[in-house]
Amino acid sequence: MMSLEQIVALNAKIAAEARQAGTEPYVPRCADEVDDYPPFPFPNLGQVPTGYEVTDRFFVDKTGLGRSSEPALTIEQFRTLLYDHITDHPDHAFAIVEEGPFQVVVGALRRVREDVEHILGDGSHPDV
Repeated sequence: MMSLEQIVALNAKIAAEARQAGTEPYVPRCADEVDDYPPFPFPNLGQVPTGYEVTDRFFVDKTGLGRSSEPALTIEQFRTLLYDHITDHPDHAFAIVEEGPFQVVVGALRRVREDVEHILGDGSHPDV
């Protein structure tokens, strides 16, 4: 069993590696692709990346051994909720934002306005 400190350290390490690699959240093409997913096709970012806000969090059993009576969603329960979420919000991205020994938190993410500034620059460009 991992202690809380170990889980926090693991997620900090994952976040640093994801930032260094330039890993971005995954945006599904359509809700139907959920049927073809392995359990977690989303990148593990270890945190909510800069420029995104969480619109929903899904606490999911990552082992495939979870039961529907447990607090964490089973993979099948997650796929059902995910299908509905993608249908309702096709512009949302997804990533693992927290990981523990047996579960993950998958975040449904939406770009926030502040992220546009780093793409466009400081606004002084004449074409902006």
